[in-house]
Amino acid sequence: MAEHLRHLSKKSNRKHYCSHEIQVQLINLMANNVRDTIRANLHEAKYYSIITDCIPDISKSKRMTFTVRFVEKVENTIITKEHFFSFKTATDSTGLGLSQLILQTLKDNNIEFTNCRGQGYDNGANMKGKNQGVQARLLNINPRAFYIPCSCHSLNLVVADAASSSKGTISLFGLIQRLYQVCTTRWESRISVVKPMRYETNNIVNALIEISDSPNAEAGLRHEAQCLADNLCDFEFLISLVVWYDLLFQINVASKAMQGITMDIITATSIVKGSLNYIISYRNTSITSIQSRFEQLKVHKNTWGFLYNISDLPEHDTLVRHCMDLHNTLKNEDQNDINGIDLCVELEHIKTLLPKDVSSPKAVLEYMLQSNTSEKK
Repeated sequence: MAEHLRHLSKKSNRKHYCSHEIQVQLINLMANNVRDTIRANLHEAKYYSIITDCIPDISKSKRMTFTVRFVEKVENTIITKEHFFSFKTATDSTGLGLSQLILQTLKDNNIEFTNCRGQGYDNGANMKGKNQGVQARLLNINPRAFYIPCSCHSLNLVVADAASSSKGTISLFGLIQRLYQVCTTRWESRISVVKPMRYETNNIVNALIEISDSPNAEAGLRHEAQCLADNLCDFEFLISLVVWYDLLFQINVASKAMQGITMDIITATSIVKGSLNYIISYRNTSITSIQSRFEQLKVHKNTWGFLYNISDLPEHDTLVRHCMDLHNTLKNEDQNDINGIDLCVELEHIKTLLPKDVSSPKAVLEYMLQSNTSEKK
């Protein structure tokens, strides 16, 4: 150690385990090992989905987060895994630039894009655009890489659209901004500042009046406190505060629920429908915005929904139609992921073998896996 410190003091040895270069090398080695494991598991699963988002880093450069999602077998359990895979610098944030970056990332990691069955992004025009967006460009290459926009972001945009169309709401959150530091993008997070104002209005007003009456406070601060107190007592402000608390509470509950690790299309559709019904019954606004943003989710439910309760399959003719619709959805030219007729026969057969408490796709797969393991033993 004394010899090591002597070299450091004389700056004769800059290469050591605490140096920046060595630490970066160690981090890269560990990252490569983790990435290799994820890649191996993805190849075993074959089919996967991608999730990307772009955020600015401390240098103001746009960085694309690249996440993969696939089904993994862990012992006798089927688990849906979601892995952060890499950061990529996005020098071109257009639909063309980002789609090329995604395809290059997949190619660099020896991941076949033809096996991609899902893509999820936010609702930015460069991502969801029907003609020039990332999802449209990737669908042109692989029609089976189905696009589903982020449901939480869609909810966020619905609330933002409703708020920006009302002068009263703009004034409401402008006033709240003067009292709190409020997030300007994630609307559901505003419940944390609206709630105390909703239930502690009297205490807040009294505190502001106390400041305005304090001879020790600066004149500007006393004037600002008095103005805020007067605004908080305004009838229109109080009505808007109550209404927006109720709306944001519902949106926050729905948003948190849809971020759960066990979320599926059926549950997400039910949550969205519940939120829609709540807003319709509470205030007849934002209906068109919500319905249009979640139309795609409804389409996916109609395609896949019959698989989410194997113990209660529809009648044979209806089941055949559903299976063939899925067959055609997963068909690309002369390539098929499934055979609709075979799927129908297998579903009707396995339904008779399943216990009563086994009905969801995950539960059925786990039951089949466990049964297969038992037979091998």
